[in-house]
Amino acid sequence: MKIIGADPHVIFDKNSSTYYAYVTSNIDDGMTFKIYKSKDLINWSYVNRALVTNDDKTWGKDWFWAPECYYSEKA
Repeated sequence: MKIIGADPHVIFDKNSSTYYAYVTSNIDDGMTFKIYKSKDLINWSYVNRALVTNDDKTWGKDWFWAPECYYSEKA
């Protein structure tokens, strides 16, 4: 699967040996941050949306880009 989005941020989860890419996207369902996963950085599968700006207008409405996520062992 081809990743559809921009501004990718990729992290590696050592527990599952999986890479996760978080991207900015405005394809299909408005402005969102989408999540993809891969074991080899070549073959990707869509996971879900990390943020849908159309769902919650209480803190922002536009100019979302370059998502970053971090793993915390304490969480």
